[in-house]
Amino acid sequence: MAERSPRPILGETAAGDRLRSKDAYARHTGTAPMPVWSSNKARHRLSRIENRQLNAGLHLIALTQATGTNRRNR
Repeated sequence: MAERSPRPILGETAAGDRLRSKDAYARHTGTAPMPVWSSNKARHRLSRIENRQLNAGLHLIALTQATGTNRRNR
């Protein structure tokens, strides 16, 4: 996602009203944690099968917010 605007995310979630809840939205974007069990330990990981473009856009937003390099801080 080279473009740094909300347009790609809005385009991918244009039919967001069809999703029942924020949990359904998280599953659609691939950001919902999935339980994984190994040696009787429950762990969570992110889904690799959902909307990767949307997940990449959300990841870019999270990185930008974490580093504090948005336009308002300049």
